[in-house]
Amino acid sequence: MNKVVRDAAEAVRDVPDGASIMISGFGLCGIPENLIAALRQQGAKDLTVMSNNAGTNDFGITFLLQNRQVKKMVSTYVGENKVFEKMFLAGEVDVELTPQGTFAERIRAGGAGVPAFFTPTGYGTVIAEGKEVRWFGGRPHVMEAALTADYAFVKAWKGDPMGNLLFRRTTRNFAPMMAMAARTTIAEVEELVPAGGIDPNAVTTPGIFVQRLFQGRSYEKRIEKRTLRGQAGVDTDPKRERIVRRAAKEMRDGDYVNLGIGMPTLASNYVPACPSCCTPRTACSAWGRTPSRARKTPTSSTPARRR
Repeated sequence: MNKVVRDAAEAVRDVPDGASIMISGFGLCGIPENLIAALRQQGAKDLTVMSNNAGTNDFGITFLLQNRQVKKMVSTYVGENKVFEKMFLAGEVDVELTPQGTFAERIRAGGAGVPAFFTPTGYGTVIAEGKEVRWFGGRPHVMEAALTADYAFVKAWKGDPMGNLLFRRTTRNFAPMMAMAARTTIAEVEELVPAGGIDPNAVTTPGIFVQRLFQGRSYEKRIEKRTLRGQAGVDTDPKRERIVRRAAKEMRDGDYVNLGIGMPTLASNYVPACPSCCTPRTACSAWGRTPSRARKTPTSSTPARRR
């Protein structure tokens, strides 16, 4: 079965007003640039968009917000997008903020056919208001409903005519889960290879979860915050450096460390070898020091956007 379509415009031709769409990406890392642009041109309105965040002030999902195509955003944070922030505060778009891990699990549950699950995250906060609470192991847990969508827009590194996808580094982020949780998954790929061109053991998303795909073009692959080794910041700020060095001393061989947003990601600069440091929200493990200029890449992202 050949699932290849001509281009992004053909791929989104039937997206109706009021559709729900999951859009992959972490910041700008791994976003489906061609599909977002094509949907803006197609003009579908009153959309519910589910994505980790909404791009930046001038790129990504912002295009759909500026075009007044989005009715509701389901996201983990407003981020550094002033367009999204202003629309949110002005009541021009409905926003459902969800803790990032909960967001990922809601999508995974939707793809697995699990209607809801319980999590301790968010208990005692506004996130839990109006939701069922149960106790497990002596701890309160909040019930969260699964997320599903009419469409999923994902971007992969390689794909074949059968719809099998291979992602590159942290560009995979939420994409494999979204592909499972949507009724129609549309993938844009950097390289369209013949059937069998992807090692079966390397396939990230099997073709059964993909309905359409096409080879993307003219990728910008923007980096919203380029942080390089030796730049002003923790490398030159003695207070920040002292805090991060102290945090690094807590790490021991064999530890699994969740490096959260901001300064925690910099702790790996001060660990001689860090095979177990990870940022699970971006599907990146074995993270090392801040990259040098020669090793920067738009296909690797941390919560602090260090690439």
